[in-house]
Amino acid sequence: MTGGGVERDDVMILNAAGLIAALAAAPGGDAGVLNDRMGVVGTDVLSAVTVDYCRETAPAKTAAVEAAYRKWRTEAQVDAVRADLGSEGVARIEAAIAPKRESMWQTMAGLGAPDTVCAQAPATWTQTSFNVRANYPRAYPAGQVAQASAPAAKAPVPTVKTPAVKPGNGLKEAQIEAVVSSWYQGYYGTQFTLFEKSYLVLKDGSVRKGLPEVGPGDFDLAADRAAEPNLWGQWQKTGTRYAFRFPGDSKFTTPENDQVEARSPAGLRLDNSYHASSGYQIIGGAGSFSFRSLALRGDGRFTRSSHGFVGGSTGFGDAAVVAGNTWDDKGSATTITGPGAAMRGGGSRKTGVTDADLQGTYRIEGYELVLTFDSGRRESHFFHVSANKQMIGLGDETMLIKKD
Repeated sequence: MTGGGVERDDVMILNAAGLIAALAAAPGGDAGVLNDRMGVVGTDVLSAVTVDYCRETAPAKTAAVEAAYRKWRTEAQVDAVRADLGSEGVARIEAAIAPKRESMWQTMAGLGAPDTVCAQAPATWTQTSFNVRANYPRAYPAGQVAQASAPAAKAPVPTVKTPAVKPGNGLKEAQIEAVVSSWYQGYYGTQFTLFEKSYLVLKDGSVRKGLPEVGPGDFDLAADRAAEPNLWGQWQKTGTRYAFRFPGDSKFTTPENDQVEARSPAGLRLDNSYHASSGYQIIGGAGSFSFRSLALRGDGRFTRSSHGFVGGSTGFGDAAVVAGNTWDDKGSATTITGPGAAMRGGGSRKTGVTDADLQGTYRIEGYELVLTFDSGRRESHFFHVSANKQMIGLGDETMLIKKD
């Protein structure tokens, strides 16, 4: 769908009763797991509205739309995630989104003729915002590879991950033409949302929609092209601006508010703490908030952290129930109170993460940031920093210096 895409603010629509039921069902009351499961299911429910719209208004285009939707659901193992969330949590999401159906149809009708809109719809599920495995990783426990609704006789659906190679044997800096960032604002359903996209532009004339999950030096270019062909297209340049054409596009298009990100010199040191956050105001008085930080110091050391809260209330008087969960990298604590609660009190769980898993040394060169943790673990990310050092791009996420 032109300008389409589901962002996290769009899919976290759930009333407090459903939130509490899902919170109670999440392993150890883990709010991060709950958030990510709701994100996957919410994306699926909103996707179904698009499919229904095309079935009703553009039947000639329906087969392609349904095929793209089914392919996305299979690769994302949506039915398995729905089963993990639980029938009551799923029902609450569906009930909360149902009243938005008419307004979403009106918005899609405003995008153009149904045949045109629905001809473009299959590309919707290749957008970065629909890569639910990357956007909601905690919805996928280690080892969960089988689609819950798949016939038993079929082989399990493999986990789709951005391929990586032996560290340092991946994409060379000399192969990269540029990294281009863009943003625009628009409606999806009734939500007015900021959409961000990044593009990896290579000197061989190809371009990738969305940055890989690993840095250039660990990125397996050939494997990614084979695994994600719909993310790859061609580019052309006029002056200083790039235009892209991806599978299904009829012409080259220059992204809105585009910017070519600068490469960083080898050995660059920063001395700032960068932050990103997301929050959801959920129907029924519930809310979910998460915060992520990355401190890069002048001595070459870094510290990374995340924390958040999810909770809400439902019912009145003797039927009132309040539930909440606070979490950080090292664990979480859940509380359930109120006269209507079947059980009261709370609990906590530890993740086993230590300080050595959250800090270490860093290296910046070109479009890559490499983090080497004191625990011995290593990560690499596509990276860029603004000229004033006030903003960084870590993969597809923008992080800003926190203002007092």
